[in-house]
Amino acid sequence: NSIKQKKKFSFIPSLIVKHLSNILKAKFATDKERMAPISAGFYITQRCNFKCTYCDVRKEGGINELDTLKTIEILRKLRKSVPSITISGGEPLIRNDILEILQEAQKLKFSPINLFSNLYLLDQKPEILDYIDLLSTSLDRTDNKYDLITGIPGSTNRIMDNIRRCAAVQKKKNFVLNVNCVVGPHNIDNVRKVIAFVLEQRCALSISPLVNPDGSPHPD
Repeated sequence: NSIKQKKKFSFIPSLIVKHLSNILKAKFATDKERMAPISAGFYITQRCNFKCTYCDVRKEGGINELDTLKTIEILRKLRKSVPSITISGGEPLIRNDILEILQEAQKLKFSPINLFSNLYLLDQKPEILDYIDLLSTSLDRTDNKYDLITGIPGSTNRIMDNIRRCAAVQKKKNFVLNVNCVVGPHNIDNVRKVIAFVLEQRCALSISPLVNPDGSPHPD
């Protein structure tokens, strides 16, 4: 945690420099020059404790999950090429070794370390907050109708409670919590309440339109 206290968003200038460098290379570079990757996305599991109606990750299945040692091996290989990483799934917190994975990512000096999670299990694993820079989650409704979307009774209240927990310590632990709201027919009547709740917690907020699995606009 002391390492994290010292760096406190020091990754931002270097990422800006790398991004500008890639823009210049794209415009002026010869065929022999390559743009440098800035970040890697690592889907460490396809398992999820939710059954969101608009998500296809759980429906795909059929992919074996790497064990801890192989997951860490991939992290070490990625670090040779990229400075930052986004860890996602599925639901990363469903893995029993998620803390070990994040500790290794910090040890390898990935910066920033971005974690995507539905936060349902956060109250059982609060120590993971010491090893991340960015935490991204989703909240589409603030009422119990969200339970119908996740497929888990009581999930709405638990997610909101865990958002409050994270929001309360994000300054102390030097990470940023971003809450994303996917807007579609399933929640258009409740979006304003989601926005009000997120802003009340002093979190970052992002809004995404509902899209089809292939990325095309949803007809509704």
